[in-house]
Amino acid sequence: MRVTLPVRSIGPAQEYSIILAQGQREGLIEVLEIDEKAGRVTINNCGTVMVLTFENDGVKLPHVRMPTVSPPLPIEIVP
Repeated sequence: MRVTLPVRSIGPAQEYSIILAQGQREGLIEVLEIDEKAGRVTINNCGTVMVLTFENDGVKLPHVRMPTVSPPLPIEIVP
């Protein structure tokens, strides 16, 4: 998950990525439960229990349109 740290000194807030397993903690974030089948993770974020899902909270990937490809031209072999 991506975590944004609040500003503690002069300068902008910083964003960093963390990977945690169930029961692990990083700073003020603790993973309470991972439900792979349901696609959700329950975390404790600074004392607030939150349920995150890929659908609602995951990174939104840009929709990329695949280019159309013309069929190959026939090749004629001349002896």
